[in-house]
Amino acid sequence: VCSSDLMIPTERLKDITELLQQSTTSSNNWFKCDTHRLKILLALTHDGLGQFDKALSCWKECVDFAETYFPFLDENCIAIYVQYALCARALSLSSMTTTTAETTEDNNMALAKKYANLALKKHSLLYGGGVLRFRKRYEQELALQLRKEEEEDENNSKRKKTNSKSWMMVASSKKLSGPIAMNDLWPLSLDG
Repeated sequence: VCSSDLMIPTERLKDITELLQQSTTSSNNWFKCDTHRLKILLALTHDGLGQFDKALSCWKECVDFAETYFPFLDENCIAIYVQYALCARALSLSSMTTTTAETTEDNNMALAKKYANLALKKHSLLYGGGVLRFRKRYEQELALQLRKEEEEDENNSKRKKTNSKSWMMVASSKKLSGPIAMNDLWPLSLDG
């Protein structure tokens, strides 16, 4: 896929929102799972735009849907828990640089750890192997830069990247994905 073929995130957000409105107001019969998939795309798009508060709300809807309609040991629940945990962690880290109350930061990190733990428990029930197998399974997915990160400039102040191509390559001490996120949420010591 050529980068010029990719939809701009704000356009994608608009299109997904329109489709979600159709799914609830249209006389056409939409399957609940179709709406659920759109909510996942909406959450990923908000994540990509750095709108972690909106993304977290969407991920919560996805979690609620999965817990209501999926079988208890459905592997899709694991993926949704992982994304919810990563988003809550991103919101917690991003709130550290704003005037948001410390309790919000703590609550988001607690949510991140809760859903990281749920993902690990379900993964262990389905596949065994504890945190080591879980980390191996999700290593490549956690390396994807799905969330907008902040960059430090020469003055060491934080600024959000807005260029749609450059924000994906940011080097930050607050990595929202990859090994740092993996170690924060699924440390090897969990198998301890």
